[in-house]
Amino acid sequence: SKKLAAGSDAIVLDVKTGNGAFMKTEQDAFALAKEMVRIGNGAGRRTVAVITDMDQPLGNAVGNALEVKEAILSLNGCGPEDFMEVVYELGAQMVLLTGKAATREEAIEKLMETVKSGAALHKLAEFVEAQGGDKSYVIQPQLLPAAKYTLQVLNTQEGYVDRILAEEIGLASLALGGGRTTKDSEIDLAVGILLNKKRGDYVAGNEPLAVIHANDMEKAIEAYGRVVKAYEIRSEKPDKVPMIKGIVSE
Repeated sequence: SKKLAAGSDAIVLDVKTGNGAFMKTEQDAFALAKEMVRIGNGAGRRTVAVITDMDQPLGNAVGNALEVKEAILSLNGCGPEDFMEVVYELGAQMVLLTGKAATREEAIEKLMETVKSGAALHKLAEFVEAQGGDKSYVIQPQLLPAAKYTLQVLNTQEGYVDRILAEEIGLASLALGGGRTTKDSEIDLAVGILLNKKRGDYVAGNEPLAVIHANDMEKAIEAYGRVVKAYEIRSEKPDKVPMIKGIVSE
């Protein structure tokens, strides 16, 4: 409704599915996507929905400043593989809707070039400045808020990461103060979690799975328990899970 009210004539929706998503099953995610696309097209707007995986956190960063830093890193061409796969797919669909490319492959090539040339990072700086922000943070992300403490979450079971329960990681970030439990809660922009290991990665005993960024050690210890609980380790390497589950256009 916000996108329709804002006057967008082309809309690309990211409909997530999995443990950390509103729609836990692919069936429900596709049903939601089809309904959203039907509404958008019915309102006269070209609308596409991309169903993406959220059975583990997307990228490596969870938390406000940490995620902004990761976004800036990605626009510098150094983003996490799973994150960039989703970014390029969503971007390609928008490029196709606007008629700037004839094929998905051509669209992705154009997107990659904007990152490689630095144009994408420059555009982010323009966005920030246009909204009254300080664009120097885009060029120097180290200026963003940083937490007082870091705490490594050590692995106790040798093997491969099979799943990372995204909902538990989200609750861990919430426990640190990275989100609101009530509408009056004050968000701590500096706190969060950086994931060292993702699905399919091998981990040895006592190897760090993640690093907690905190301003309160009691909250960090609570988050530690949730992060440990979120990781599921098994002896065999799991099959690669596609990030893109499907695309709904009509």
